[in-house]
Amino acid sequence: MTRDSIWAARGALALVTTFGGFAVVDLQHRFAQIPLPGDRYLHGGLSYALTLALAPAFPTIAPWRLALGVLAAGGGLEVLQGFGLLGGDAEILDLVVDGVGILLALCPLLIGGALRAQEDLQLLRSAAPRGRGMDMGGEQAYSARCKGRADSEEPLEINR
Repeated sequence: MTRDSIWAARGALALVTTFGGFAVVDLQHRFAQIPLPGDRYLHGGLSYALTLALAPAFPTIAPWRLALGVLAAGGGLEVLQGFGLLGGDAEILDLVVDGVGILLALCPLLIGGALRAQEDLQLLRSAAPRGRGMDMGGEQAYSARCKGRADSEEPLEINR
């Protein structure tokens, strides 16, 4: 993933967060005057969009960890609403709908990650050297190359 695409994803994340943040801190309920679908749709849609926006914005963090963070943030907002510190009412169903939105967002992220891992494994197997009539797997081939170089005086080069 290029640096530009990561920053584009972070820009999308900022837009989603700004939209959601405005809705959360709207104590005078001006946001409620905008004709939008029901509260449940907003919770699920915002959790879905936030989870999908976080994944490419932070590619080194596992999607399930990002999902837990979004769910924790949703739970924290419900607690703050329960204490009257934020607009709206605290409802457990809002948190359930947040979870549904997150799960729906995780499906394509996890499937895409599994497909990329499978492609990487195929590339690793195709690049592994053949040795003495038997195929060596990627890890064995890597170990054999490292051991061979450790016996010689050549510096070890790892291409990533």
